[in-house]
Amino acid sequence: MKRAFILFLILLIVCSDEIYPQDKQTPAPIPYSFVEGKPVFGGGDDVKIRQWVHKQIIYPQDAIVNNIEVIKKVHPLLDNEAARVVYLPRIYNR
Repeated sequence: MKRAFILFLILLIVCSDEIYPQDKQTPAPIPYSFVEGKPVFGGGDDVKIRQWVHKQIIYPQDAIVNNIEVIKKVHPLLDNEAARVVYLPRIYNR
């Protein structure tokens, strides 16, 4: 019995290097450098993408925008332009 146990330990030590290699490093995965084909929208072309986006956007009909305030101010010119653009749909919907 003792002999079988020692033989088992020796076998375990010899095979453990093959199971858990200590000095062997696994190679890093190589990222893809090219793509076989471009991603394509369900229908294919730009016109169908635009049509789909147009169908998905819902604009409020009776929205009233008052007291526009820019919260994250960047520059006075940019802040004023952002407020003006938000105010534009109100002007054009009348």
